[in-house]
Amino acid sequence: MGDLLDSIEEDVCKAGKYQGGLCLNGLKAVITMDSSNPIVWDAYIYIEEGLIKDIGVGKGPSAEVKLEVKNKIAIPGMIDLHSHSSQVFLRGAFDEMCLMEWLNATETLYKRIGRELLEISSIISFLERIKGGITTVVDMEPYPEIIAKASDKVGLRAEISVLLADIPELPDQEVSSLEEEINKAKRTVEEFKKNKKVWVSLAPVGFPAVSNDLFKASAELAREKDLRLHTHVGESRINANLCRRRNGRSEIELLEDLGFLGPKTQLAHVIWVSDNDIETLSKYRTAVVHCPSSNLKLASGVTKVPEMMKMGVRVGLGLDGAASNSIQDMFQEMRIASTLHKGVRTDPKAVSAKDALEMATSQAANILGLEKKVGRISPGYWADITLIDISKPRYLPLENIKSHIVYSAQSSDVFGVIVDGEVLIWNGAHVNLDENSILKKSEELFSEFLHGVYP
Repeated sequence: MGDLLDSIEEDVCKAGKYQGGLCLNGLKAVITMDSSNPIVWDAYIYIEEGLIKDIGVGKGPSAEVKLEVKNKIAIPGMIDLHSHSSQVFLRGAFDEMCLMEWLNATETLYKRIGRELLEISSIISFLERIKGGITTVVDMEPYPEIIAKASDKVGLRAEISVLLADIPELPDQEVSSLEEEINKAKRTVEEFKKNKKVWVSLAPVGFPAVSNDLFKASAELAREKDLRLHTHVGESRINANLCRRRNGRSEIELLEDLGFLGPKTQLAHVIWVSDNDIETLSKYRTAVVHCPSSNLKLASGVTKVPEMMKMGVRVGLGLDGAASNSIQDMFQEMRIASTLHKGVRTDPKAVSAKDALEMATSQAANILGLEKKVGRISPGYWADITLIDISKPRYLPLENIKSHIVYSAQSSDVFGVIVDGEVLIWNGAHVNLDENSILKKSEELFSEFLHGVYP
């Protein structure tokens, strides 16, 4: 770790551990995502005690730590609303498969994975995300303690969506009873209830791996503990049709009857649904997480995002897992989310650049119930900020900078990331982690585990 830290300016190292009196000077622009003051040019941001205190033009106020950030723009730290971080070890393992084939293949390897591999996969996943400007992740995993440890090491915020299932989806798959799953959820809630940067939601994995009773019990526990709910819905046509055959209604209709829908519920994918289903989501203010890269790679279909937006359904973005998406890049996800629907609908206004940027920032924060805390660069908000290096030809001319963030930016353009007032990424590197050591260890573990998997 010393070699990495020695290569970074002394003030930045100090800022990485300091949560007050930090001023970013010389910003070309601040994209605030605040409708009352959307872009501030030639700006500074002043941070104190983990909060944004002031934004203005010119030089900022006196501060214990001042950082010059010329040729950089600031955007709110981005939010990934649907993730499976432990899947990193399967990146590229099962390409050119549809969802159901892919689930069978990945389950075979998950049966023999060990704790060390899960931990390093999660660290790599979070490191990739934070280096790409993501500061908050909603991670659906059955190993909450591993996710909490990895997110703490990397430094981002994490909603741990505790994965619950009580019906085997595949042959020889082991699952717990409903009672065991609910008890697991209760223990996890208690364990993290006082942690500011890690909190818990309940995530019955989805039909057909979850019984109606577990869906209902999860919803009841969520109401009792004031928790959010998260599940997969309509990701495959096969499961959507199976639900209708078994229950005589759609997945959305089933969840409505079980009391699972509401403003604190987010549904991932939501591809194979009807217009009536979308109206139901709007009625209950239930949010949708759009995962276009993953859905396209697995040939799952395309979510009806324009129709959802017209009906008032809140839509955010999720990168899903590295096993299905490969690259965990929110800039790419925004670009695909916008251009995909323009092409499919032959409508250039179907999903605008502004819509896509909101899905990754302010709208995502609203979906998490954190609209007064993150998703904007505004006084009083948590200081979660991404700095983008715009000293590249593809950012010129600068006038429509919001468009460039969606259509031109890449995760490799991220220069710095601040979470809770702490500088964690600077000059593209993590200031507290020896990335080379982590990558070397990961490569060794992955190579040993995956020997013989690839042709």
